[in-house]
Amino acid sequence: MIKITPKRIALTVVIAILLAVAIIASVFAASYWDYLMSTFGEAKRNTDSTTVSNARVLGDEMVQEIAEDSIVLLKNENDALPLAESERKVNLFGYGSTDNGWIYSGGGSSGTILNIDRASEEDIARLTVTPREAFEQEGFKVNEDLLKIYTDFSDYRATIERGIAALHNPVASDVYTSSVLRAAKDFSDVAVITISRNASESVDVPLYQTKYNGKNVTDNTRTYLQLTEEEEDMIELVADNFGKVILLLNTCAPIDNGFLENKGIDAVMYVGPTGQSGTLAIPRLLKGYKTVKAADGTETQVEVTPSGRLADTYAYSTRDYTPTDANMYAEPAMFGQITYAEGIYVGYKWYETADAEGYFDDVDNEYGKGYDGVVHYPFGYGLSYDTDFAYTVTTDLEPGSDIKADTKIKISVTVTNKSETATDTGKDVVQLYYSSEYHKGGIEKSAVNLLDFGKTQPLAPGQAQTFEFEITPYDLASYDDYDRNDNDHTGYELDKGKLTISLRTDAHTLADCENNVLEYNVPNVINIDKDPVTGENVVNRFTGSSAYMGVPIDGSTAGDPITYLSRADFAATFPEERTPDRSNKTLIDGVNKALNDRYDTDTMPTMGEDNGIYLVVREDGTKASAADLQGSSGVKLKYNDELLLVLGTNYEDPKWSDLLDQLSADDMINYIANAFYSTGAIESVGKPYRLEVDGPAGFHVSGMAEEDRGKLVAFPAEVLIGCSWNQQTAFNMGQAQGVIGSALNINGWYGPGLNLHRNPYSGRYFEYYAEDPVLIGKIAAEVVRGAINNGLYCYMKHFAVSEEGVNPENVYTWLTEQTMREIYLKPFEIAVKDGGANGIMTSFNCIGAVWAGACDALNNDITRGEWGFRGAMITDWSLGRPYMSGMQGIRAGNDLMMDLNEPFDRDATTLSLLRVATKNSLYTFANTYARAKDWQENGDKDDRYTVDLKMEVTETPFSPVPILMVTGVWVLAAAGIAVCVVFIVRKPKSGMAADKNV
Repeated sequence: MIKITPKRIALTVVIAILLAVAIIASVFAASYWDYLMSTFGEAKRNTDSTTVSNARVLGDEMVQEIAEDSIVLLKNENDALPLAESERKVNLFGYGSTDNGWIYSGGGSSGTILNIDRASEEDIARLTVTPREAFEQEGFKVNEDLLKIYTDFSDYRATIERGIAALHNPVASDVYTSSVLRAAKDFSDVAVITISRNASESVDVPLYQTKYNGKNVTDNTRTYLQLTEEEEDMIELVADNFGKVILLLNTCAPIDNGFLENKGIDAVMYVGPTGQSGTLAIPRLLKGYKTVKAADGTETQVEVTPSGRLADTYAYSTRDYTPTDANMYAEPAMFGQITYAEGIYVGYKWYETADAEGYFDDVDNEYGKGYDGVVHYPFGYGLSYDTDFAYTVTTDLEPGSDIKADTKIKISVTVTNKSETATDTGKDVVQLYYSSEYHKGGIEKSAVNLLDFGKTQPLAPGQAQTFEFEITPYDLASYDDYDRNDNDHTGYELDKGKLTISLRTDAHTLADCENNVLEYNVPNVINIDKDPVTGENVVNRFTGSSAYMGVPIDGSTAGDPITYLSRADFAATFPEERTPDRSNKTLIDGVNKALNDRYDTDTMPTMGEDNGIYLVVREDGTKASAADLQGSSGVKLKYNDELLLVLGTNYEDPKWSDLLDQLSADDMINYIANAFYSTGAIESVGKPYRLEVDGPAGFHVSGMAEEDRGKLVAFPAEVLIGCSWNQQTAFNMGQAQGVIGSALNINGWYGPGLNLHRNPYSGRYFEYYAEDPVLIGKIAAEVVRGAINNGLYCYMKHFAVSEEGVNPENVYTWLTEQTMREIYLKPFEIAVKDGGANGIMTSFNCIGAVWAGACDALNNDITRGEWGFRGAMITDWSLGRPYMSGMQGIRAGNDLMMDLNEPFDRDATTLSLLRVATKNSLYTFANTYARAKDWQENGDKDDRYTVDLKMEVTETPFSPVPILMVTGVWVLAAAGIAVCVVFIVRKPKSGMAADKNV
């Protein structure tokens, strides 16, 4: 008989632990099999090398076109630019001028192929055009001796995957000796300074400086978005020693910019993160032209002049007078809280309204008085060269007329190039704003609001282009969430009083023309009860007693009342300190654990029928096997055109029921639970495996085979694309992304990003377009439309109110419903209605206290109900995040889980909801095909962007690594268990004392 001893008890416990570890490893591997395969495996695809090469060339050309269209000329003293033909030698100053210092893209999931931990130095060098290479390719000579000072100083690459790189610049007195400066001046009197600032997902921009100036230094007196001492000294030296000084802002966000007033700086350009070859646009813009080679080898000079406009307000200080400053970060960054206490007053809506209310009247500093001492460059600002544009404004509604509920105002703006010099060809941007009379204590309103915009084609002298705008009360309305005007109505309203529509050159400056301001009268409040597109009721979803799950998103029931910034008294309501966290944790926690019972049913859905209809079939028309649909059999497939063109154009068609009845419970559960970088194959309905890739600055390398990573294209960051103010450029980029996706058999894209530039210290600021929802929405709508037309569906992200750089996991986000609807939801609304978006990615954070993916009011009531969205919603990366509940998600319209954190039930309610979720995803597939088919056959296409809508299936990723890992765990566990068993059963050696019984 084996005696019970402490030693044997301990060994038995060890056996139990080892067995538990092995079982847990097996369960984990089974639960996250698709994720593990996508992580360790690589998607294998059959691609045509010529098609891929052509797609890369097209994408590279698009990168350069975007940069040419988006770079903003901020300063041009004494017509310093364009450079004369005699000015073809340049001195490049600043560590940012080097390959290692230049910011091509931000970090994280949007950093595409240029992140050092995802690509080799050799690949990055091959894919990118460095500043030096750009200047040389455009006919400039670069001072190599000066550049060598920086490359010898440090070879550390600033563009990194995670985190913010240290600021690199040498101590001025150590390197800019008299002999160095003398040699540089002898080389050229033209100096180009680069100031670079990086940013990344998963971090926020620090309020201190970590830098390398020959040694590692931390400066707690300056933020990352201010100049370092070394940069200040360098700029002073260069400004004092060179006849023509050009400064490039190669930054992911606005920085403190008072130094640009230095009279020794002649010209300034915001160039942003340029993507792989956008650097070529810089010397082209500096000289004013580029050389284009035709197919027959002949070369032509084409004018390239600055036409970008700022997508953000550039205040002198990134922190002074900024209402988002006190609440810029969630605390803690994960599982914390954040309050949007500034309300609707974000970006120019704050600066222009504060100016209108006299908030800046006491400002008197080195930069100016009042507004002029606070704002350096307004939203929408941008210069060109000598081009002289004139405007003619006409309208069909006589100024002074009354606006009623059914009024439609048609405004025509004609832009004419009045330049007399034949070479003065350029583009201009039409910016239309509106102002609705504010009543103190009433609905919050910005003094000016972007209404619509358009950008001309290149106009030669004498040429003109006309833009037609049609405006309805909905376009001019505010959202009254608290019935502030006491008219017994909540929702969208156009308040009574004076209403003006103005043509401006930026948010602060009226255009110099007749009819630059059109004044109208609203005699009575116009209540807008129904969405003008869908006809669905628009009501409060998040406020007061009607708030979803009983927790208003303004935080009013979760703690002490929050003071939100109000135009009624800016001084008394300005957020000076961080808003305290909501204290009612019991209420909040209860909401986060609740299952919405709105969709409960006892009726099981029909499953497992054999109706013989399939989305994709073999080329001979027969049913495709699972192996066919997973891409492993090599059998050729084709789209079932007849079925897809019906299902993809009518979400309510009866054939949907016939198709969905063929699904089994396992089909739906496996499909919805495992949507990491792909949606899986479903044999029962003929759904092929579809590869989906992260973004939005092109395709990210995650999940890509190593040999395919160099075939991708790194576009400029959205922070630069937004400065294009060009919907056609956005549409072309979407088309180009679709061409690249088609060439590489990539079917879905986690992009574009539609969040707002709320505060420049957000690490993901660069990943989004602008500080204005209309500009964001209209640019994004065209990117999405262009991509879908070429067969690439898009999951717009991050839905919603997710402006943090650190992924705001389970962060409670408090704001008013007016702010949410007018500012943060509006871009998505525009992209759904104008761009036909059929995919959305929900965010990590909570809307108030409810995780965004579990917010039925957001995803179903507003998005699918009010806006009429049809398509799939997918979570952000849900692995290991239990608060991102699949059971809650499918009840709230979140269809796809990147990886499920809990098993789905198999009751009637769950299976019915899984059926709807599967339908939504299949609709995205069908709708994308139907629209692409129609565009390819009937669209007004540019042949450069034509794709072949072939049915190709990328083989489902496979890797032996997870199998080996689990096997290894079991082997080690078995070995450990065997050793323990030996010691448990082994008898004591002769002569040794026997263990005592216990």
